[in-house]
Amino acid sequence: MKEDKMANLRFEYQMAQDMLRHYDNLNWLIGTILIGGILAMTGLLIGSGIGNIIVNNKYIGGVICLPVSLFSFIIMRMWLKWFD
Repeated sequence: MKEDKMANLRFEYQMAQDMLRHYDNLNWLIGTILIGGILAMTGLLIGSGIGNIIVNNKYIGGVICLPVSLFSFIIMRMWLKWFD
């Protein structure tokens, strides 16, 4: 009976370790997708011709860049909060 209980405990421990590895990798995968998405959004914003507007008209540049930066900050902060 004691051997069965030890085998069961070993199995539970192994499954817990597998689950830990899976969810640890999932957190980093989500973070990588968020960082890549933010960089892609920034590249699209700069490459769409808005970059010239930002340089020529500082007011419109602030109106465009501030919400994008704030949105990126909020997304990353939410991910870090969830990651902890």
